[in-house]
Amino acid sequence: MGATVQKIAESQLFKESIPLVAGESGISYEVKYVTVCNTPVLSLSNYKLEDSVFVLTSFSPYHNSIELMTEMVRFLEKQNISALCVKVDTYFDALPQEIADVCNELGLPLFVCDNHDIPFRKIILEIDKE
Repeated sequence: MGATVQKIAESQLFKESIPLVAGESGISYEVKYVTVCNTPVLSLSNYKLEDSVFVLTSFSPYHNSIELMTEMVRFLEKQNISALCVKVDTYFDALPQEIADVCNELGLPLFVCDNHDIPFRKIILEIDKE
């Protein structure tokens, strides 16, 4: 069995800088892969992720629309992802509450990274260590 969302949440980087802010009921989900998803996936009818993917995003194609961000979260949850981590230092000052609300509704673990000194590659390396 691979790492779980809980094990990743307990790693030093996540405990110190990337808190779990919603979707705690999915904390036991298995994580097999990690990927960055900053493309307009909602426009790709055949887009399919593997199950148990930990997805990193900044919502770059959707940052002007809470409705589209929410739709993206629902789309990714239907892809059976294990968790979502949003970098908020580029397009937002803070994650919109609506995103946390939908993650709680879906039981999808949601992490927030608001430190621009932590690039996606560092997060990927931390997840890969587990």
